[in-house]
Amino acid sequence: MIARRIFIVVATVALSWWCLPVKSADAELAPLAKAISAGNPSDLGGKASELAGNSDVPIELRAKAYALLAFSYFLEGGDDAKDKCSILAGAIPDEGQCAYAAVLAEFLAGECDEAHLNEALADADKEWKAVGKLAKFLIAISNDSPPKTLIACFRAYRDALSGCEADTWASAWLNRVPTWNAWLIRGQGDPKTLEPTIASHGIKQQKHGPVVDDRKKRLQAVADVLDLYLKDDIVSAQKLAADWKIKLTGDDNAPARLALDYLAGSKSITADQLFQATGKDAALWMETCVGMFVVELANAKKLDKNTLVCYINNIQGNAKFLTNTPNLARWGQAAKKWQQWVEGGFKKMDGLEPLLAKKCILPPKDLATSTLEEFIADREKNFPNRPKLVGLRCRGAELDAHLASLPENRRKVEELRYKTIQDIKEHVIRMLERNPYPKGILVRSRRDDGKVIKRTGTIAMGNSNFLVLRKGHRRGKRYKWDDIAIPFYEQFFNFYANQRVHSNGAANVTKEEMQQNAAEEFLGIAILYDWVGEYEKAYQYAQKAIKTCPKIKRKVSAYMLR
Repeated sequence: MIARRIFIVVATVALSWWCLPVKSADAELAPLAKAISAGNPSDLGGKASELAGNSDVPIELRAKAYALLAFSYFLEGGDDAKDKCSILAGAIPDEGQCAYAAVLAEFLAGECDEAHLNEALADADKEWKAVGKLAKFLIAISNDSPPKTLIACFRAYRDALSGCEADTWASAWLNRVPTWNAWLIRGQGDPKTLEPTIASHGIKQQKHGPVVDDRKKRLQAVADVLDLYLKDDIVSAQKLAADWKIKLTGDDNAPARLALDYLAGSKSITADQLFQATGKDAALWMETCVGMFVVELANAKKLDKNTLVCYINNIQGNAKFLTNTPNLARWGQAAKKWQQWVEGGFKKMDGLEPLLAKKCILPPKDLATSTLEEFIADREKNFPNRPKLVGLRCRGAELDAHLASLPENRRKVEELRYKTIQDIKEHVIRMLERNPYPKGILVRSRRDDGKVIKRTGTIAMGNSNFLVLRKGHRRGKRYKWDDIAIPFYEQFFNFYANQRVHSNGAANVTKEEMQQNAAEEFLGIAILYDWVGEYEKAYQYAQKAIKTCPKIKRKVSAYMLR
């Protein structure tokens, strides 16, 4: 214990010996050196920002001002200190020595490691290398490193200044070190006189355990949830958000927990609450805007362009300040694509994430230009499990379950298709009232082996229960509707439709009207074959309907492609 005290005293004396007053050789840097000596990072930041933003100042001097501004942000502390350093790194112009300042800001933001900093400053002069050592010293302080590490980091900073002028800008913090060490190593001094970052570390704080920086953890947690949303794995996304909400504890994580609660599916959290909670953290606020965007896409029955554009603008507004944070900057790049998609009317685009691709509003398709292969692929994808027809009906429970499984935009058309199939029986009955059908009847084998049996004769009449087939002068035989085979309806409507196609018209009916009626009957056959999965025949009759009467092309496409 005695040895440790002797080490601390000796170390402190050694440090004090090196802490010399600073006289800036550059008149413009003198006010900054004064602010540094006073331990006032806020005043330093204001002066450094003014100097850095003055385009009349030489770029080498502005680069130094940018570096000092980054140190002021870091020493000011607070939840947004690293964000400020990150934003500054992206705003520093790419000129001359400014590259050094940008890397220093990135290092203080925690966005690059020592190896990257060393590499970036490899060709820099001694002053810039000394400033790099100072940055490492500050990071060691913020990590609550032991006294031995702090002494080593300070000595590295001091030694790097050897050979430089005594009043160089890089040595401006030397006279602050004794005050820092008195607090950091021995717990002596008034924290109110210290820079906030220094005051928040040291022996007094370490008694309560080291300060754990959960910022990266919470940002990554939210990002992982967002990635699952964009993959259209909503269930997994909500579960992960709920899990992370429990894991992240402490007041610093409260805004992230609120955002995760929202992403977990909470309906009680408003956009205003999210903004109030996360608005001070640019990175978390940007991720939250991405969250509102994906939640809106996942839940909205009808996409609201204005709402989505608002979220996208917020994402891009924050992203431009986070260009040097790859994991966050990617949202800005994604938002550019999302903006094109939204402003383009939600049309299909290459490279869309599954959640967005699922929400695309497909343009009206034209069956006349669709190939058979495209048609079959469309049907197999969208209607893989239609319920079986018994006659011309489906069992009620099976039909209800099928319709409920479809998205709303496809469900309505599917209901119209089923109604068209049900109406076939009444249509057959009405036609038989005017004209007997002489081509016989096709019935299903009672063995349910799929075999179709032909019975010759003339269908003289029909009602809601059966059809009557007569042969010669014999008494007619009744066939129930459920026994009729699907190909019968194809032959029946073909017979009358072809008569209409070749007709020149009749009383009160023009040739064009006759052709449209025929086309409607070909469409009815197409819809029936489509339902039972005979897609090639469905496609052929749909094309035949369009060829017979081109004016119903839109109707055919609506029934057969949506």
